[in-house]
Amino acid sequence: MLVWQGRTELIRVQRDFDHFAVDLQGNRLFLAAEDHGTLEVFDLRTGKHLRSVSGFETPHSIFPIPQTHRC
Repeated sequence: MLVWQGRTELIRVQRDFDHFAVDLQGNRLFLAAEDHGTLEVFDLRTGKHLRSVSGFETPHSIFPIPQTHRC
């Protein structure tokens, strides 16, 4: 069952962000901001935006690799 935990405003990302991945070990949520060309990283506990990773044309299909702490 899903339970509402809170809300995080996305300032720069306006639309087209339908690809997500969760890294439970690292406590992170990844969002592929396709139109913005970035991978957005959030803290799962606080909902705080941690960073934007640029360098993608159109990011899709995020796959966290827990052993390396990378996607």
